[in-house]
Amino acid sequence: MTSATAAPAGYTLPPELIAVLDASPDFQILLAPDQTILFANAAFHATNPDEAGPLVGQSLADSLMGRDARRAASRRIILDAVRQALATGGVIRPPIFRYDIQKDIRQPPREAWWRLCACPCDLDGRPCLLLTSSEVTAALSMRRTDGEDTGVAETAGQDGALVWAERRRLGQMFDQATDMMSLVVGPDHVFELVNPAAKHACGDTQLLGRSVRDMIWSDKGREVLRRLDEARETGLPFTTRALPFRMTPETGEDRFIDLTLQPLTNDDGEVEAIFCRSQDVTEQVRALTVQQFLREELAHCQGNTLAVVLALAEQSAGHAASLDEFKADFAGRLSALGAVNATLNTEGPDVSLAGLFKAVAQRSGLAARLGGSGGGATLGPKAAITLGLMFHELLQISNTGEASGSTWPRIRAHQRAGCLHLIWMSSLSRDYDQDGGDFAHRLFDHAVRHDFGGRWRVLRHRKSTAFCFEFPLTHSAWARSGAVA
Repeated sequence: MTSATAAPAGYTLPPELIAVLDASPDFQILLAPDQTILFANAAFHATNPDEAGPLVGQSLADSLMGRDARRAASRRIILDAVRQALATGGVIRPPIFRYDIQKDIRQPPREAWWRLCACPCDLDGRPCLLLTSSEVTAALSMRRTDGEDTGVAETAGQDGALVWAERRRLGQMFDQATDMMSLVVGPDHVFELVNPAAKHACGDTQLLGRSVRDMIWSDKGREVLRRLDEARETGLPFTTRALPFRMTPETGEDRFIDLTLQPLTNDDGEVEAIFCRSQDVTEQVRALTVQQFLREELAHCQGNTLAVVLALAEQSAGHAASLDEFKADFAGRLSALGAVNATLNTEGPDVSLAGLFKAVAQRSGLAARLGGSGGGATLGPKAAITLGLMFHELLQISNTGEASGSTWPRIRAHQRAGCLHLIWMSSLSRDYDQDGGDFAHRLFDHAVRHDFGGRWRVLRHRKSTAFCFEFPLTHSAWARSGAVA
C-alpha cells in the first residue's frame, strides 16, 4: 500500500505516518484487532509475490501462506506473536527466525532471517498493532561456522539458537521423509504444510491452500474426510491400516494407505491443526491378498487330492480280488494321479488335452498317441485329474488285450458343433457295456455325466471295441481357451 491508498474499516492514516513507514527499510505493517492489514509499507510490497494481489483489507494469515515446510513453520511463529500481542497488550519479540523471500514463485526462494516486533498501539483512538520486521540475514551469515546458526545464539540467546537449530532439523526430516506428511487447518482441512512425498503421490499438483475435500476422488476416500472431521471435533488421534484412497483422478483405481491423524491443540485445548501421516501400502496389500489366495488354493487342492486318493483306495479295494491285485491297481492309479499333478505344475493352472494324455501314457509305459484336431482343448485342475484317471483306466483296459507291437489303441479327438468328440478304439473284443459295475465303468459314467455334462457309449465290433465320449465345451470343466478350435 502507498500513501495514496485509503485505510479500510474507518481507519484514518495520517500522511506523515505513511511517509515515515514507507521510508523505513524494515517491513512495517499495521493490523486491525481482527488481524486485517490496514497498511503495508513499500519494503514489504517489494518482496511480496505479485500473485498475492492487494494486501490492504486482506488477512495477515492469507498474505503469509507458506510454500514449504520451513516458511509454514515461521508463518505460525509470526501469527502466534500477533495473537499474543493483541491478547496481552504487551510487546512481543519472538526469537530470530528464517522466512525465505520469494518475489517470483517461478524462481527459487532466497534465504532470509528476521527479527520481529509486535507492538500494540492506537490510531486516532482506535486499537491496532504495528508489526515491524528487520532482516538480519547478512549479520547471521557473517557469524555462522560449520553450518550452525551461531549468530542466532549471539543475537537471540543460546536457548533461541537451540530452538531454531532443532526447528531446522525437524524441517529437514519432514521434507526428506519417505512417508506422505501434511498439516491441515480449519474446518475445511486446508493444506498448510506438505512434504515432497505427499506432493509427488498426488501427481505433483499444488496442494498448499487447497482443501482436502478437493482431493477426494472416490467414495471410499470420503472416509478420510469423516475421520478428519472427528479428529477436529474430538481432539483424539486416529490410526487405520490399508484404507482405500485414490491419489489422483487419473489413476482409475483406489490405492491403500496406512493413515495416522494427530490433532495439534493450543493452550486452550482447541484443535488448531491436524498432522497427517500416510504410507502407500498398496503393493503389500496386494501381495498379502495373493498369498492368502495361494494358501486357500493350496488347502483346497490338498483337500481334493486327499479325497481323490481316499476314493481311489476304497474303489480299488472294493473291486480287487486279492491284496496283490489291489496293490497293483492302487499303485497304477496313484502314478496316473502323480503324472496329472506334475503336468498341472508345469502347464498350470490349465492343461491341454494332448499334454494330459501324453503325461498319463508315458507314466503307464504304453506307446499310444492322441490324434485329431481336438488336442488343444484345455481343462481346469479338477477336470484334468478326472480325465487323467479316465485315460489311465482306458490304457489299462487296452493294455490287457493288446499284443506286443500292436498299433492299438487308436485315440482321436475332434471338435465339432461346440463339442469335443473323443474316440478310443481298441482291438479288445470283450463286451464292455455301460451298465458294467467295475471301477472303470463306474468312473466313466459318473465323470462324463456329472463332471463334464456329457454322454458316452461303447460300440463293440467283431475285431474291436470303441469307447465314444462327447463333451460339451461350454461346460465349466473346460477352460474358455478350450472352447475355441
